[in-house]
Amino acid sequence: MLSTPFVPSSSDDHPDSHCQQFETASEIVHLRDFCSAPLVASLKADTGLRAFARTAEREHQLLSTIAQRPDSKLTLAYTGQGIIVGQVTLVPASGWWEELPNTYEIAIEVSSSRRRRGLARKLLGLALEQDWLDDFIIIGLGLS
Repeated sequence: MLSTPFVPSSSDDHPDSHCQQFETASEIVHLRDFCSAPLVASLKADTGLRAFARTAEREHQLLSTIAQRPDSKLTLAYTGQGIIVGQVTLVPASGWWEELPNTYEIAIEVSSSRRRRGLARKLLGLALEQDWLDDFIIIGLGLS
């Protein structure tokens, strides 16, 4: 049974922000790109999100930090109850890669309880659909 969907405030939406809904066998998941810090603050991280920060609480803090950066792009998947179940981040590349202009690092994670439902494909599609990304070099490091 689906509950009333969580609808975050849209007063601080990025002008290029897009929202979609993705229906799985058990729920409707909301997808949004260019997520703001207030939006992230209004959500909670699922306990299955722990690949980058080891705990859901630390993962939420990491996502909040990324959302505050004007040079980064955060795309989230969250449930009708306001639980983050997936994310894609694009942040400026660091280390050796920062010497290259327009180089960004991508990271993606889907909660362990929501995998194998096509959510990662939908998240990546939304995160990478802007034409201006054609001018960027996007790298993925630290894959497990």
